[in-house]
Amino acid sequence: MPLGESKNPVTQGQKPEQNLPELPADEAGQARGSTDASTVGWFFLRPSHQLVVALGILIALAFMVPWLYQISRDRWIPVEPRPHLAAKFLIDINTANWAELAQLPGIGEVVARRIVAHREKHGPFRSHEELLKVSGIGPKTFERIRRYLAPIKIPP
Repeated sequence: MPLGESKNPVTQGQKPEQNLPELPADEAGQARGSTDASTVGWFFLRPSHQLVVALGILIALAFMVPWLYQISRDRWIPVEPRPHLAAKFLIDINTANWAELAQLPGIGEVVARRIVAHREKHGPFRSHEELLKVSGIGPKTFERIRRYLAPIKIPP
C-alpha cells in the first residue's frame, strides 16, 4: 500500500454517516442507543424506571412514619445530669512547697515563694492569720484562700 493511503473508507472521501452500520430499531422505531428527551429523565432513567424508584421511596417513607411517631412520643429515657463535683483539697502551709501554694486562688508563683521564704526565715506558721504578714497577701486574698488551708498542727 502506498504511503498516505488508508483502508478506512472515511479517509478515502466518504462521509462518516455513510460508513456506519445500521442499528436495529426498538419497538418505538428509534435506533437503540439513541438518546431522546422523551426516553431519558432525571438520573438518566426512563419514565418506567422513574416510576419504580418513586414508588420505592414512597414505600420506604410509609414504613418510617410509625417509627418517627413512636420516637416523638417521649419514649426517650430521661437522664439527669450529675451534679458538679468540686475537688476539695487542703494545703498545710507549714509543709507545702511553692508549687502547691501557687495552686491557691489569687496566689501566684511570686507570692507562693514569698510564703516559703517567710516560713524559712521566721519558722512555721502558728495560725492562718500570720499569712497576712507576707507581702502580697491582703485581707481579700486571705479570705479567698482560707477554706483551702488545712488546720495547723503545732509541734510540741
